[in-house]
Amino acid sequence: MRQVRAKTFLAFLPMGLMMLLQTLVATPVSAQCPALSAEGTTPGITKFNTVKSQMWHNDGLWWGAFSDSSNGIFFYSFQNAAATKGPIVDTDPKGLPDVLWDGSNLFVMIWKSPSQATLYKYTYDPLSKSHSLISGFPINIPLRGGSAPALVLEEDSKGKLWATYAGTEGPLADGNIHVIWSTSADHTVWNTTGAELESGLVPNIQEISAIVHFGGNKIGVVWSNRPGMEIAFRYHIDGEAETIWSAKEIVDSGLGPRGLGPVANDHLSIKAAADGHLFLVAKDHDNDGTPAHQNESRIWLYVRGLTGSWGSKTIVQPDLSQLPTRPVLLLDGTNNAAYVIYHDSASGHNFIAQSTLDNPAFSVPCPFSIAPASNPTSTKQNVSASSGLMAAASTGATASNEIVFRSIDLSPPPAPSGYECDLSPRPSGSNNGVVTIADWVQMGRFVAGLDLANAGEFQRADSAPRATRGDGVITIADWVQCGRYVAGLDPLTPAGGPTEPAISISKPKTQ
Repeated sequence: MRQVRAKTFLAFLPMGLMMLLQTLVATPVSAQCPALSAEGTTPGITKFNTVKSQMWHNDGLWWGAFSDSSNGIFFYSFQNAAATKGPIVDTDPKGLPDVLWDGSNLFVMIWKSPSQATLYKYTYDPLSKSHSLISGFPINIPLRGGSAPALVLEEDSKGKLWATYAGTEGPLADGNIHVIWSTSADHTVWNTTGAELESGLVPNIQEISAIVHFGGNKIGVVWSNRPGMEIAFRYHIDGEAETIWSAKEIVDSGLGPRGLGPVANDHLSIKAAADGHLFLVAKDHDNDGTPAHQNESRIWLYVRGLTGSWGSKTIVQPDLSQLPTRPVLLLDGTNNAAYVIYHDSASGHNFIAQSTLDNPAFSVPCPFSIAPASNPTSTKQNVSASSGLMAAASTGATASNEIVFRSIDLSPPPAPSGYECDLSPRPSGSNNGVVTIADWVQMGRFVAGLDLANAGEFQRADSAPRATRGDGVITIADWVQCGRYVAGLDPLTPAGGPTEPAISISKPKTQ
């Protein structure tokens, strides 16, 4: 009788798969969202955070430099979904800070007007968990050419500080992309005349520039040029004369995919992977300005190869109705992942999307914030299992002016255990020696591409051929093998075989 039931089950498999896949495709798919901490709040604001970073991780804690919206900019520390307001940094509550923690010192650069910024430099005491201002600071940094309200910092391998800004703000805008640098070892003296990496931008059309240290010995600057319809990039080699920069590289140019507007917008976020690849997230301006389209745009990921070629772009959020904007990019070496946190202008909330680094393709975005909030910000640092991930945003337009923040535990999933095809409930299976129809249905979702098996699930999902307990790919053969386990035609087998996909995905082509 058992054999008859098994044959009937197997005969049902091909037709059952089609019915299953049709049902799944017709059903809205819930993303496999990361496990978020409780959402914390504290009085304060974030503003204009398309390129600036207001947070850092040090000594097992997340920290931030935020305006309390009334008295100035303060240190904050975050623990257990709670924020602790610390000492004041600057008395200008309208200042826009960008922070850089280099492992020894903390730098806080505060944009105050199109003509001036202020730089602070601190040491950190792990015993008192406090920051002390270094003698000689703060110093004022004069800006020229009518700077846009984003001045961002980076440090090279020689210890020199660099900062960039766009001269596209107000009546004195000069339409240039500026870079300036420190000239003394203690960072108190600066060349504020600096160098101009690009000229001819249109004054009063706000552009943005971002900066990154990459490849161990280079400082790179990327910028937007909306009327010029391009995103461009140049780099400087550490130790060479400060005014010597590479030829301009075009990251992207022309109109967006819809042909309604340029690929460039003043929303950029750039990070460097440990191996020297650059990852850039940029928002386009692919709309014609009419009431039907004026708020529409998309966010894209670009990758620069090791020899300087920018590969094809990858869509982060294809849904135009969500009106995605203000992206923040974070790289996670522990899990080989890129995360993009962005604001959804349609709902007023922030979302997070995730992709692998070596084969960019973003998951269905998941909600990141509960409270309506905008201007998300996080850290210049790459994140890992030891730091986790934290980002903050602010309600801004409400009377309360609250900063909202959440974190994600990036610890890798536990080593696979249990049995082949034990997949439900996700992500660990039942681990009780039983494989049921629920596991078979989940396998169908993997085969259909509706869910992606994570690192803790792949070994159990990849179950065919049974003799080797998988072959590094998930196909209909695994779904059939799972059906054999459910039908009792094969005895359950302890999980084994490949722990990750066998197909090597190459990085973007380089020249």
